[in-house]
Amino acid sequence: LEEVDVACIHLYDPLTNSYNEPYLKRFWLQDNVVKLGGYERQLVMALGEHVKEDRLENVIKLLLEGWLRLANRNRGSGTRVYLDFLLEEVERRIGVRCNHIRGYEIEHFTHEEVAEKIASGDADIGLVLRNVAEKYDLRWIHVTWEQYEYYALKSRVRSKGVQKLKEILESSWFKGVILSTPGYRKISNRVEEEQK
Repeated sequence: LEEVDVACIHLYDPLTNSYNEPYLKRFWLQDNVVKLGGYERQLVMALGEHVKEDRLENVIKLLLEGWLRLANRNRGSGTRVYLDFLLEEVERRIGVRCNHIRGYEIEHFTHEEVAEKIASGDADIGLVLRNVAEKYDLRWIHVTWEQYEYYALKSRVRSKGVQKLKEILESSWFKGVILSTPGYRKISNRVEEEQK
């Protein structure tokens, strides 16, 4: 449809254990777009003040067993895609079957909304960006580094707006912002790396 010049994506594909490119192939876009750049963002499980667990699997087990309330992201968001994968993975590994996760059906459209629900006590846990969890003074457990990338249509890559965005993404100023913001970093060669 070519409704936009640039799209930002961070969609995890469990079949390939990688981000973004499998979706471009799946929707026949890989020959129509050019990657402008990107970075990695740290996803963490933010915890309400009464949640004392320190292991991610234990927190998810408590959620699956109905002891905790989830603040969930909206369907189609990269964070929701990763959370669904994570829930299924832990459910399979520990053998807990769950038909209903408290709060799962309620959708929040931003990381900020999720953090606000946890900070106010309306939810117990939620998957958010590290810097958002820290902004709300929430304790957190590292989950993963996601690849957040900018793609432009090949037919629009020479447009003034796309060229200006590419210039910003490659600037030392922007790279400095990424390196100085907690929970952000340059894209590494590995899909997954333990928290440093």
